[in-house]
Amino acid sequence: MKLLGHLDWEWVTAQSHAEGWRAHVIQSFSDRCERVLETSLEVPSAPGGWMHQFICEEHWLPLVYETEQKEVYRCPHGHNVGGPEVHAAWRALRHRELGDDLRDLALGALVFDDTRFADAALTLLRRYAELYATFNAGEAAQAWMLRGRAFHQALTEALWAIPVMHAITLLDAHIGTAEKRSLYGHLLVPMAETFKVAHEELIRQGRVESNYTAWLNAALGCVGFLLESDELVRRAIEGEGGFYHHLSLAVRPDGFEYEGSVYYHNFVVLAYVLLAEAALGNGIDLYRYTAPEGQNIRAMMDATLSLAYPDGSLPFLNDGAYWDGGGYWKGSILDRELCEVYEIGYSRFGEPGYGWLLASAYRRRGCSRGEWAAVLYAKDPIDGKEAPPLRTSVLPDSGIATLRPTRASHVVTLVYGPDGGSHTHHDRLSLSIWPWSTDPGTLPYGGRSRKDWYQHSLAHNVLVVDGTSQAILSSCCVFSEEEDGVSVASDKLYEGVFVKRSIAFHDSAVLDVMSVSSEQEHSLWWVLFLDGTWEIDGVTEVPSEHLGTAPPDLFVEVSARRGKSNEPLSACTVRDSVRYKVEVGASVPFEVLVGKTPPHASHYLGQREVLILCCEGRDVRFEASYGEEKGDE
Repeated sequence: MKLLGHLDWEWVTAQSHAEGWRAHVIQSFSDRCERVLETSLEVPSAPGGWMHQFICEEHWLPLVYETEQKEVYRCPHGHNVGGPEVHAAWRALRHRELGDDLRDLALGALVFDDTRFADAALTLLRRYAELYATFNAGEAAQAWMLRGRAFHQALTEALWAIPVMHAITLLDAHIGTAEKRSLYGHLLVPMAETFKVAHEELIRQGRVESNYTAWLNAALGCVGFLLESDELVRRAIEGEGGFYHHLSLAVRPDGFEYEGSVYYHNFVVLAYVLLAEAALGNGIDLYRYTAPEGQNIRAMMDATLSLAYPDGSLPFLNDGAYWDGGGYWKGSILDRELCEVYEIGYSRFGEPGYGWLLASAYRRRGCSRGEWAAVLYAKDPIDGKEAPPLRTSVLPDSGIATLRPTRASHVVTLVYGPDGGSHTHHDRLSLSIWPWSTDPGTLPYGGRSRKDWYQHSLAHNVLVVDGTSQAILSSCCVFSEEEDGVSVASDKLYEGVFVKRSIAFHDSAVLDVMSVSSEQEHSLWWVLFLDGTWEIDGVTEVPSEHLGTAPPDLFVEVSARRGKSNEPLSACTVRDSVRYKVEVGASVPFEVLVGKTPPHASHYLGQREVLILCCEGRDVRFEASYGEEKGDE
């Protein structure tokens, strides 16, 4: 078994008769395989498009995914959406799902010795071998895309191809020599060429650090091992743009992927882990490799854990697939991929915190532990895993501080890092305050929302100067540890403006001071999002109006105001029997605006409430405290 031969297959297959928690894993996986058999396994004859276009552009929301192709697809708000781009995006999702179904059926055939699963898997595999030569999706791709053959993007093709290659290795006993030669010639060889061309193009463009490269390496490595091609394996691991090279370029010395996004960080870890598992089966241990500045796979998994909130959730920093993908993802795409990474990571390293993260991701998805990675790797139960003793942590090269006061239930994430490329948000010196004011993430990229709203400063808990978004910095803001907290500062976010934000803790309260100084007078907006239902003192409801006429101001609907005053403002809410209170004021008179904005990615059917303090000045100090007290719902 060329990709997974290092696993204990006697143990894996014996688990079809397992007891206790492991029996639940196996039964859940068996149920999944049976459900797959009950659905249509017809492969779309046309290639896939770009999944981010499976959206309602009016509401910016992902459409409701179903396995059957339709003339139109339903928006969560009730109306129907269609068109060539939407259909191509549906096909991208459906091909991805069928690739996963193929792997699961092949694994089910091996675990349960069930010829029904094997026959269905072989039918899918043969159909893809017939169709692959007819696919030419790259011709319809957008100009900026790294083109694939079965999908607009070679990246998506790699995501689909690895489960298909897993299926080929799992079905080895069911494929004769002549058919294997045919499958390899019609599917694996042209796949390898697709990935080689894309990989070479990234190198030519000087984009080796791209997350695409990690996935192309994983796909090239897997196909290289299957084809017994030393050239492909060397390219994927040792060559220019290979695993060793990519790890040294794309991951900062603190272990976090350079884009500064929790989603893309884990996305790259998943690609690394899939390549590492394939390599282990061929006598190469990538888990043991450490790049010159200390980067390795274990450090990357630890970096994710260091950012976790007390409920096991993670901050939605920068762009990422944070929304509920619907359909077979069963929850957010991030959470599905976390389950794959940490099933394997927990098995490899035994870190208890990984088991806790894993249990938290399954809980958010509302699904049982019974997917392919659990069948192959789960050797310990995770139910009831307690949170590890996480403390304040700093990723200094990425510019992310996670502040965990000992006497408060708040956790504060402070962002001050450098440019991470096209997925970076204009949100340096921003604050996420768990559990009631966390970063909103991003909705699918195929519409206007990402660039018109989510990437802008106004969509975050930051200072907005003169109604514009801040600059993207090439280096971290200045970070300092202070006696009772930390501070970050920069004079480059806005030309001629120095901004410093200091966070301190006093008993159960978080103290937040933002100081602004400039030789010129500026319009200043201090922004704080309030998730949930809040009572805000001293404001008066007004007829709804937009904050401005162009994005991002256009997407703030002002619904309440308070005239200019020196009086501090207070607001409160109750969550899980804890009463949270915000008090904020400024050194100059300020106006208060309360408005509704586009939603948080994790609950995208609602709106978020935003509080904006507006004033003008050269030297202004904003002071806020975020407190808590026990109470009743």
